[in-house]
Amino acid sequence: MEAEEIVDTGEVGQVIIGIVIITVLAVILCVVLIRLVSVFFQRLQRKQKKLHLRFFENVIRVVIILVSVLFIFSGIDGVSRIYRLVFGSTVVLTGVLGLAAQHVLRDIFAGVALSISQPFEIGDRILLSDIEKPCVVEDMTMRHVVLKRRRRQMS
Repeated sequence: MEAEEIVDTGEVGQVIIGIVIITVLAVILCVVLIRLVSVFFQRLQRKQKKLHLRFFENVIRVVIILVSVLFIFSGIDGVSRIYRLVFGSTVVLTGVLGLAAQHVLRDIFAGVALSISQPFEIGDRILLSDIEKPCVVEDMTMRHVVLKRRRRQMS
């Protein structure tokens, strides 16, 4: 006769309730932290409208979300084994993602450099040498600058 393992439904229910409570608390904490970061960066951006502040705000938001997701999954027994296996091979994943996103990362770092050095701001008029017509900087992101062509004023 084989020994059968009897699972108490009360224990399973308590585990599920524990997982739900941890998940709800992690989501609430994540939302509160993201809101605090948003308020903090809004106050900073009132004083100075810099592109790298928007970039760092987004980076911090992504980190908060990733930490929250990892925290939620680390408490689930079956998932934690998969999660350790996946994150055990992060070196390979990082290498593959780094190669795949090489152009995007290059653009982002160039955007950070532009934001820090501030050769121009939104609303500035600039002259592009290849088209020799003045343009106005409409918008700037980490990956591109939006320019609007203006006619040159005759004097």
